[in-house]
Amino acid sequence: DAAWKFLGIVNALPAELRKGKNRVHLIHEVFQYTGFVFSKNKLKDAVDELSGGRLNTILSEDGEAITKEQFMAHLGYLAGALERFPSAARLELKLRAGVDELPDPAPVVPPEPLPGDLFEQLAEDPRTQGLVRLADRLIAVLHIPMHSQASGDLSYGGISDITNRGNYDRLLLSELAHDDLLLTARLVNNEALYYRREEPPDNPKRKRTLLLDITLKMWGIPRVFAIAAALACVRNSRHGEQVEAYALGGEGYTAVDLASKEGVIRALELLHHSLHCGRSLQAVLSDLPASDQHEYILITDARQLVYPAFHACLQTVKESLEFVITTSREGDLRFFGCNKGRMKLLNAAKLDLDELLFAPRPGATAIKKGINTPAFMDLSPPPLLFPKTRIKQSAERLFVIEGAGIVVVNEAQRVLLLTERGKGAQELLSFIEKGTYTFGSQGVGCLYILVNNRQRKFLKFYKLHLSSDHFAGFNLSDEVQFANQASFHGSALYIRADYASFLFDCHSCEVTEKKEYGGYNDKIGPVAAGTAKNALQVLNSYLPGGHVMHSIMYKVREVYVSNESALVIGNYTLELAWNDHNIRIRENRVKKAGFWYAKEIQSNIQLLPQRNIKFNIRAWSDGSTATIDSRGLLHLKSSDTTLPEITIVLVTGGHTTCWSSDGYAAGSSYFIPEKQLSVIAAQTFYDTYIRPFINRLKQT
Repeated sequence: DAAWKFLGIVNALPAELRKGKNRVHLIHEVFQYTGFVFSKNKLKDAVDELSGGRLNTILSEDGEAITKEQFMAHLGYLAGALERFPSAARLELKLRAGVDELPDPAPVVPPEPLPGDLFEQLAEDPRTQGLVRLADRLIAVLHIPMHSQASGDLSYGGISDITNRGNYDRLLLSELAHDDLLLTARLVNNEALYYRREEPPDNPKRKRTLLLDITLKMWGIPRVFAIAAALACVRNSRHGEQVEAYALGGEGYTAVDLASKEGVIRALELLHHSLHCGRSLQAVLSDLPASDQHEYILITDARQLVYPAFHACLQTVKESLEFVITTSREGDLRFFGCNKGRMKLLNAAKLDLDELLFAPRPGATAIKKGINTPAFMDLSPPPLLFPKTRIKQSAERLFVIEGAGIVVVNEAQRVLLLTERGKGAQELLSFIEKGTYTFGSQGVGCLYILVNNRQRKFLKFYKLHLSSDHFAGFNLSDEVQFANQASFHGSALYIRADYASFLFDCHSCEVTEKKEYGGYNDKIGPVAAGTAKNALQVLNSYLPGGHVMHSIMYKVREVYVSNESALVIGNYTLELAWNDHNIRIRENRVKKAGFWYAKEIQSNIQLLPQRNIKFNIRAWSDGSTATIDSRGLLHLKSSDTTLPEITIVLVTGGHTTCWSSDGYAAGSSYFIPEKQLSVIAAQTFYDTYIRPFINRLKQT
């Protein structure tokens, strides 16, 4: 039985491992540790018999009978091989890799993260975000010119030698006295003589020293301004200059480090109570070596140049300075070049320090005090459906749920549920991470999504309830790394990584089983053919016009009230249509005149965790606001607290839908969910909510 089982294992091997020279390898591995021994002569006789052509005749003749003991002994070799190779996979591994089993993976020790660029480190720290924005702006202003190293005073271009290699313009004049044929022969045979020019000496590296004034006039904004200018000078050192910096107090000076984030922060903390840094400037220039390769840059307040005590000290060391940079509290920066004690203005700039130092970093959440999120965003689930926008025709981002609709991850990384062509999209997730997506479902009420990003070593599981906006997310990055395949089977999620396979229970949301590489082969496999094509066909059936999506206003340049008492949104007007039975946003052929304009107070801010969803807030003089939502919505909030808030779907080319914070909706049923029961006529909604909002603005 054991021998028969082992022969079945051999038969299960791939055909290429049992043919040709690989068959010799197979026999060698199977019988490598057996006990039988053939003598050299006996083996030679056996080879002769096999190659002599008499094998068939020998087998057909009556030979010596084989006893049962001999037969069992022969089968024992195969039975012994079964103990070493109990499975076809084990035998195949031995034949291909030469090992009985795969070794355990070596522990991976992640390398220490390399520190990023200095400006990137400063930009990530809220304390220095404004500083690095200002320094970025100053890089172009503080363009330090290259030095010629006094090349005009050196005797470059002399003749140092004569050689038989060189350019034709360096031929000796005597070579040109030969006739053409002889000159050509000398050139071909490398017999012609050339001058060899002198080579100029190597350009030595310059040393740049930044001298930062930290006395009384530099306290506050000028000190930050000065540090930003110093960082710009460091960043402009692109020709191998060695840069050092010193903080100048009353009479002494201190070395500062502008090459690290910690050093920059410590430099911002340095202060001195003296009125000027004149004596300190004299001291540092007398202590440091002076040479043609050493350039000094003084950064101080503009008022210091006209301060008599400082001016007297400056005159004594002016010839040692290469450049002078002055700053002011008003954002003025002047860049002077010094030549033999004379200062010449090289560049000047006027900067908005409030915007650069205190404005939020682009992409970060920045909401001014007094501005609350729209009431539409406080409700869960949202009271309106969303436009079907930015949907990519990609099967990898689609999943069809029989009886529920199709799930889409759009280009803005939002998870939308499309249920029918005549209805808008339900937003299941306002944000999902980038990666490859594996979808699964449990009936029509529960959706599973696995996000895998191998490059970032990121793996996350989402569990969403379609009947509401409730969801749960579980990060599996620490437990499962280097995942490459996954498959849902009901509530079971099978994940295959480079080193093992895992079983994840979607109910308990935990890994319940782990197997070595090769497990769950029957559960994890390629997607069935035709699934991708079917998903694209279903998607087109759910879009408004087949493959055509909604036309949405993402950016609105202006919002105001026209002379006809209509709300103008960009180049469109909100109005009643079809005998006042619908509301639409109609394009204006001629720009509407008006006086009640909303001024932009915040742009590209975040009110949601989704970084791709931006909000622009405009305000009227009475305090009313208009918030433009990049998902295709406009939120209106009146300064009259008795008026409910209004949300309008910014869809053009058709009828739109409006909603009020007291629970009523009107307009096209396309964006009204079935749960929204308080639907009123378009004329009633316009007269009850929109017209009072406009009349309130006209009173200011």
